[in-house]
Amino acid sequence: MRIVFLWMALQLMLFAEVVHVDYKVKFGILGTIGHIKNTITIEKDRYTIETDLSTTTLIRKLFGNYSAHYVSKGYYKKGRFISTFFSTLTHEKKRKRLVEYTIATKQHKVYKHYRKWQGDKLTIDEKSTLDFYASDDLLTLYFNTGVWLSYPHKDLYIKAVGLEKQRGVVHMHKLTNDKVSRACRAKGEIMGYLVADIVSKNLKKKRNNIVLAIGKEGYVQRATIKDVILYGDLRVIRER
Repeated sequence: MRIVFLWMALQLMLFAEVVHVDYKVKFGILGTIGHIKNTITIEKDRYTIETDLSTTTLIRKLFGNYSAHYVSKGYYKKGRFISTFFSTLTHEKKRKRLVEYTIATKQHKVYKHYRKWQGDKLTIDEKSTLDFYASDDLLTLYFNTGVWLSYPHKDLYIKAVGLEKQRGVVHMHKLTNDKVSRACRAKGEIMGYLVADIVSKNLKKKRNNIVLAIGKEGYVQRATIKDVILYGDLRVIRER
């Protein structure tokens, strides 16, 4: 059995491409408040993205324990991630939420399964069908930014699962370097800049513009949201 397991692991190492993309999250005067660790596995025409979000000890003491785990799976074609499954699992104090989306490409439908626990008790278990279809999710929206930059249009409208508050539609537009403020600039070689319009109940404004700096690999090097709540700018900066 051990030999079989080692052989399977060796095959995965030989034929799968694994990329780690990690970020630190900084929030105004509070400094570093968390970390985002991403593992991208590409095997032939299939991919898996796993993302873990954790907060620092100081933030846990001030605001309580919070962590999140995201998974995106699907097809990888011509440098683009095309989602067929997306899930979010969040832990906050004694509450746990699991949301799973199955993207049926042939039927052009997205099926959602939402569950919530209070302690060990399951309090919500709901299944529904979204009123829109999308081949991207909250993870591929950002990991496909190199693809979005290659499109000739200045304004883009991308649909992504996981953003039901805006019916999945994300307006993105390209920024020329001279239009990017110093606070939003990223170090290193940058392909270009995008601005994404995102709705979030957790931020000061209902709609927020996220300035994305895209690195030469096609991944986000830095993301900035200006004037969040009372503490200043929220910045997500790539570490590796």
